[in-house]
Amino acid sequence: MNLKQENTELKRKLQIAESWMQKEVQGQIHNLSKKHLREQSSLSCENFISEEMEDIITTKIQSFFSDTPLYDIPQGFLENIVKSEVGYYILQKWIGIDNLVVTIGYQKCLESIIEYMITAPFRTWAQKNISPTKSCSPLEDSLKKVIEKKYMLWIGKLYHTLTHTESGAYQKGFEVFISQNTDLKNTLLQKGFLVQLQQVVESEVFGNKRHSGEISIQEVDMIRLLCTGNLTSKDCLIHTLFSTQSII
Repeated sequence: MNLKQENTELKRKLQIAESWMQKEVQGQIHNLSKKHLREQSSLSCENFISEEMEDIITTKIQSFFSDTPLYDIPQGFLENIVKSEVGYYILQKWIGIDNLVVTIGYQKCLESIIEYMITAPFRTWAQKNISPTKSCSPLEDSLKKVIEKKYMLWIGKLYHTLTHTESGAYQKGFEVFISQNTDLKNTLLQKGFLVQLQQVVESEVFGNKRHSGEISIQEVDMIRLLCTGNLTSKDCLIHTLFSTQSII
């Protein structure tokens, strides 16, 4: 077998493997939908579990991520997106469910993608390219902890890191890291993404309102739209962040 034939055979085997993994993921989504429908509906005044609703939630998530290799995603992402979508559906039927069940799942999805797609690669790069130094501002201190103590870069901190210019070594290092990845820079600094990120941060749904438990249904709708595009529009934070998957 010559090199061309070997490459063709390897490509064929990879396609088979990817197809098998995607089917495994589809099965996971369906099982998670069934699990969370049963768990969350047990808290409501009626039992409305149906295979139809399991299929609807499963199909919507699969369709939305049809161009994303979901077998290579942050741990817990599927669990959180399914839990939030199940919670959101129940919220439309019965007001009794806690709004936090929905918004916390979306927050965890965003933070896990930020860590997986942006922060972890930056941390690896920074450990090789930035000499440890004393932080000179709260933002610098956050970035120092991200690098040296493996803290997560929270959503608000990511927004401020992308939109503020400081003279500190860690902030400048982050700017260099982004600039060396042109596609990543174009993705994260595009106006639409930054506006959506700003709206999430300024809503305080993932901040003070989460801790006080004062999140309205209207705010749940807003967060779902900004994070997932209601699983119909790919002009949203989660899909934009996933588009960096093949960049890093």
